[in-house]
Amino acid sequence: MSSIIFTHGDSDGICAGAIVKSALPGSTVFFTSPVGLLGELGSLTGNHENIVICDIAVDEKSFRQLKERLDELSEVSKITFMDHHPLPEAGFNAPWFYHDNCSSSEQAYRIFQKKLDRDVRSVAIYGALGDFNETEVIKKWMRDWDKRTLYFYAGVLIQGITYAGRDYD
Repeated sequence: MSSIIFTHGDSDGICAGAIVKSALPGSTVFFTSPVGLLGELGSLTGNHENIVICDIAVDEKSFRQLKERLDELSEVSKITFMDHHPLPEAGFNAPWFYHDNCSSSEQAYRIFQKKLDRDVRSVAIYGALGDFNETEVIKKWMRDWDKRTLYFYAGVLIQGITYAGRDYD
């Protein structure tokens, strides 16, 4: 069985997706958005060992259908949904849903850290910096590297994303 990762195409989403892909080698990555996620999940047949969603806000209009679909998929696949965006007023809660105020990159590293090399923390830092989300954990991790280099690489990543636009290939 394979693993599939759905993530956002900004620096935090790209870094979170890269972290998860490092933890789940051979997984496939798709870039999507809050309004596109339900359609992407609707086409899945359930032949994935892991379905991971990173940095995708829960869409206010379709969150009930999204939760129903993810609950269905959780019967045959391990679901991991991590996000930090505000939740719909009615809430969104499930054992597979991880919501925190830190970046999705930081969440991805923390959730999958047992399967990751410690140096992958630098990727979490790039994602957090790109999302202007320097938590105490990120600041602590930053002490292991030259701060100027971290900011430089995070900036280069952001510029590359801006240049590439929506050319996800």
